[in-house]
Amino acid sequence: MDRRLLQRRLKALSGGSRLEILAFLKKKQLASVTEITEAVHRSVKTVSTHLQHLIALGILERHQRGRTVFYRLSSSQEPPVKQVLPLL
Repeated sequence: MDRRLLQRRLKALSGGSRLEILAFLKKKQLASVTEITEAVHRSVKTVSTHLQHLIALGILERHQRGRTVFYRLSSSQEPPVKQVLPLL
């Protein structure tokens, strides 16, 4: 794996809000932005920004059903991410 990508992924996992989002999605498995926002007590804008970042790094996947967008942990996690997620 590219070291820079690994560094960005690990940095993304170190943020408090992002860890809360990941822990929620680990438990819930699939959730909308509204559900995530309510669970982590952050604004929609803040949560959306974190979700976009986690998607760009391949940590989350995005699925759309009609107008609603759902998020879940990526099924193809790299080893460093796989090792961190069980700790949440």
